[in-house]
Amino acid sequence: MALCPLPPHSSFGRISFMNSRRFLLLLFGLALLFWPGVARGQEGPTEYTIQPGDTLFNIAQRFDVPMELLVQVNDLADSNLIQAGQTLIIPSAEEAARARQAAQAR
Repeated sequence: MALCPLPPHSSFGRISFMNSRRFLLLLFGLALLFWPGVARGQEGPTEYTIQPGDTLFNIAQRFDVPMELLVQVNDLADSNLIQAGQTLIIPSAEEAARARQAAQAR
């Protein structure tokens, strides 16, 4: 006996359709949760290429890293002199947390 699809306007058809959508959304959410590097703090330093219009302040905010740490790690003589195309090392979340604690202790 062949299975025939239920019309989408029937109650069972709507429930079946919604369950399949929920399942797909759940599957997608789990994939994002467990995908390496997604929705987790970075484990080590990473690199960022400065884009036109970027400022060190905005980059520090974007990566949740103290600006002073970016200056120190990248050996920048002047935090106002960064250029598009320049590559910065972005410290890990752990390094940023340690820098914040050290700044608060001062």
